[in-house]
Amino acid sequence: MVDREIVNREISVIRVVFEFYPIKGGSVTHILELSKQINPYLKSQVIIAPDFGGECENFDRSFPIPVIRVRYPKFDLLKLLKIPALPLQLWSYADNVINVIKEKDLLLSREKNSCMCARHTPWSNNFA
Repeated sequence: MVDREIVNREISVIRVVFEFYPIKGGSVTHILELSKQINPYLKSQVIIAPDFGGECENFDRSFPIPVIRVRYPKFDLLKLLKIPALPLQLWSYADNVINVIKEKDLLLSREKNSCMCARHTPWSNNFA
């Protein structure tokens, strides 16, 4: 049963993800389904996801929630040298996401019911 007090709130969500379509898998499916299911109860929702090039355009247009794609460096040279690039990729992506949120004026801090939510990183399960 849905709590009427929660449903009647005007909540906006900025969902920042690092794994999203066209990547396939459990976490991507979870994000897609959760976004669609919770959308009727929200004032607004936007998904910020990595830019994987032109293969995402049709999906993004047909998805019921707005998707903002963010570019970030892939550090291919580091990968060729077998130097772990993921920490730099995540840092660059996070920095670019912050810039996009500021540029598009998506900050929710001015809204009455805003909050910061939990995040998941690819290595978060390694630190227990």
